[in-house]
Amino acid sequence: MPLELIFLAVTLSIVTSQPPISSSYLFDTKGSPWAFQSGSKLGNQPSHLQARASDVDSTPGSREGSAGWSNSAGHFYLFGGKGYDAESTETPRYLNDLWVHNATTQKWVMLKENGVSQDKNSSVKRMQPKPRKGAMICGIEGVLLLLFGGQSADGYLLSDTWIYTIPTDSWLPLYIHHKISKDQAIHPSARTAAFSWCLRDRMVIHGGVVSPSGLGNDVWEFSFQNLAWKELVASSPPLSHCCGSSWSDYHENLFIFGGSRDAATAVKEYGDYSPSHLHHETWMLSLSNSSWSQLKTDFSPPARQFCSHWRDTKGNLWLTHGLSSGKNKILNDTWKFVPATHTWFEMSINSSNAPSARFHSVAWFAKDTAHIFGGFGYNGRGQMSLLNDLWSYRLPSLLAFSKGESFIEHFTPGLVFLITMASTASVVCVFGLVFCMKKTFEYPFRASSTAYNVRYTPLKEETSFEFS
Repeated sequence: MPLELIFLAVTLSIVTSQPPISSSYLFDTKGSPWAFQSGSKLGNQPSHLQARASDVDSTPGSREGSAGWSNSAGHFYLFGGKGYDAESTETPRYLNDLWVHNATTQKWVMLKENGVSQDKNSSVKRMQPKPRKGAMICGIEGVLLLLFGGQSADGYLLSDTWIYTIPTDSWLPLYIHHKISKDQAIHPSARTAAFSWCLRDRMVIHGGVVSPSGLGNDVWEFSFQNLAWKELVASSPPLSHCCGSSWSDYHENLFIFGGSRDAATAVKEYGDYSPSHLHHETWMLSLSNSSWSQLKTDFSPPARQFCSHWRDTKGNLWLTHGLSSGKNKILNDTWKFVPATHTWFEMSINSSNAPSARFHSVAWFAKDTAHIFGGFGYNGRGQMSLLNDLWSYRLPSLLAFSKGESFIEHFTPGLVFLITMASTASVVCVFGLVFCMKKTFEYPFRASSTAYNVRYTPLKEETSFEFS
């Protein structure tokens, strides 16, 4: 076969080949995107409150199962969980403290300390939600925070709704705000570890653990306009589950991934977790037509619960870490989901410079950087403990590659067009070069269509020619 045809065939086979799909990877071209920010790598650490003469910044104590919400400026509010406050140095306890991480200074500030009375006879300034973990929280920037549900220290599931007014630095139960009795308030049933979404004008929750042996698949929304709950009826819901990841896109489509279909293992204490009935399904709830649909993906992250998640500025959905099947099988992998193509990508990361394997952490996204804090997992010495280290995750410079498939499949149409044109141009150039090599020294002597073959030995009557 002629040389140029062989080259053309090889090039086209590289560009267009599509072997069977097995898994996809994204490689960071600038090294590990993770960086340690603050806290301790030792684990089981109490909260630290900065003294005036101290050089050590304030830091929340080690904890798991906290609730968190970040505003558009990237300031992150952290509530409760189970772990250590400034006084609990030996035994972890359920917490109801409130912290904010300032995106500008990159420092923690405590707004409410742990253990303040929540008695209704207390002054408004002293009212505070009961200590809990597994609650849901959202907010309106500069105005309020909304807290619902969770699990208390005595094992009870909670159904109370609290409003934290940011300007006045005060908590108030919703029923008192509406000046009604607890029995008159309309709200979801008590639950913990539910899926939740913070939208512009409302919070939406789905499923969760609703009894020691029961799970839910209902959907509720809380309106920030009238400060009231309303149940939504959505068709074709997934099976009842809890403990998974949740995101929303810019069109108010709600996504969920993974979780557990076993309530009993979902509410155990952190040292006794041995999850079962985990799944790795990806679902979407369209709020425009109130319908659920399971998204078909060629591959997905391993089944897990209690993983951390965030959405970047391009609308991509991320998850990291979590608890998988088997005794204490704790994960530290990171995945990215592209809603437009329903495609999962696994990140290839240098694990020597990344957060240790953990679950029940909190994560948020601010200024092109994600953050992950705390959880239960391995400390810097490889011991199982509660954590309070804070890590940042820079959005990496990515090179897509798919194991067992052509990575061109996941490029945008515009990029595919450019790559195709560049490849075609390269083929044409090489084809032309090979063709010219076969027709070497073919040179036109006059402005006519006739070409003359020039030999190596010039004629005596002719002038020798030098070709560039």
